[in-house]
Amino acid sequence: MTRLQEETIKAFIECVGKKTFDQYSDMTGIERTRLFRLFHGAEMKLKEFEAFQCYLREGHARTIDWGDVFDDINSQRTGVVAKRDLRVQFDRDRRLKEYLNSAA
Repeated sequence: MTRLQEETIKAFIECVGKKTFDQYSDMTGIERTRLFRLFHGAEMKLKEFEAFQCYLREGHARTIDWGDVFDDINSQRTGVVAKRDLRVQFDRDRRLKEYLNSAA
């Protein structure tokens, strides 16, 4: 289950409280069996995500802050680029040391 999906479901439960899947289904328009699967890790479709977010927004509950989501994505990409750059630098350092050792 993705972090975004997990946070959405958690916010939904905090907003409406613990209820039956039938009651959740009436609130969101998502079938009861599908809700069960979502709550147990099945990948959420965009339509289902929107149903949760619309319900939360109408209830003035906490919804997903897209700025935070994009910041997380950018920091992950930055981390990948930084790791790649460090790997290149380490490789250059290793080759330079090998060259200097062979020249001595």
